Order: sequence, then structure tokens, then C-alpha cells
Amino acid sequence: MKVTLPDRFLYGGEIISIVPYDLEVIWTPGHSPGHICLYEAENRLLFSGDHVLPLTTPNISYHIQSGDNPIGDYIYALSKLRHVQVEQVLPGHEHIFTDLKGRIDKIAQHHLQREEEIRRAVEQEARNAYDISSRVSWDLPGQSWEQFPPLHRRFAVTETIAHLEFMRQHGKVEKIFGQDFISYRSLPKR
Repeated sequence: MKVTLPDRFLYGGEIISIVPYDLEVIWTPGHSPGHICLYEAENRLLFSGDHVLPLTTPNISYHIQSGDNPIGDYIYALSKLRHVQVEQVLPGHEHIFTDLKGRIDKIAQHHLQREEEIRRAVEQEARNAYDISSRVSWDLPGQSWEQFPPLHRRFAVTETIAHLEFMRQHGKVEKIFGQDFISYRSLPKR
């Protein structure tokens, strides 16, 4: 397999001109560390890619390329979009939608609820990420944790780790290194 390097690196703030549009690059890490959205100010269009979807929340996973705080990166990137004047959002999946601020609020609420579920899972005892993931509610209708396909379990576990690391950095859980495992335990609320 040959790795293809980009022709040009984008950092946010650049303008890509594709007649008749001038697209401003907004760096929005989280779903992936190099994710960007493109904003077209004249027509108030946001090409949101996988950053903001109308119905589902994108998977934010902790992995070797994600950096040390993908949930924090994602939430910060969402806040950058809150003040963008948008009439239509064109996502990478699902359908075009209009209420960007309302959707950002719902996504932020979803992540707060997920954090609370995780906190409750480690409130009484330390648990590993797999065990915690099995105690969190996931949106696969009609399927229990045991019925999840392996890929969906992997997504769930790596997203749970992303939340746990975000919570650890905010002093809400502690990470415990065992001989053959890593577990997390809730810390008392400050």
C-alpha cells in the first residue's frame, strides 16, 4: 500500500475559490483530526462533512491518530460553528438541514448525557472500557450489546475511551493501570 500525501495542508481560514463560490476552510477536528467544514458566506452555506449531521452524532473515537482529547476537540470545533450565519447545512450523510444552532445544542446535550451514563457506570467500582461500553445506551434499535456486530462494538468502545479521557482531563474519573488492563473509576464531584 502506498501512502498518498496531500498536495496542500489546510489549517483553517484559507479561502478556496471555485467559481462562483469562495469557500472558507474551518478546521473541525473530532470525527477525524484533519476534518474540515467549508463555509460559503454569500449564500450562507455550510458543507459540514461528518462534523454535524442532521440525525446522528458522528463517532468520535480515541485511537492512534485522534490526539489525546478527540471529544474536547470536537466540542470546541462545534462551538466555532455556533456563530456562523448559515441558512443551509450540507452534510456528508443523510439530508440537507437548516437549524445548525439547534442541531449543535442537541449534539452537545447528547454528549452530556453520554458522559453521565459513563459516570454512573464507574460510580461504584472501576471498570474497563469494554465493560463500561456495554452499560451505555447506544442507538442500534432492537439490538442488545451482545447482538452488536464487532465493528459497532469497536466504535462504541473507542468512543467510550474518548469520553473517559475527556472526563479524566476534567478531573471526573481516574485512570487505573493494572498489570494487564486499564480501568477507570469515578472521582467525587467537585
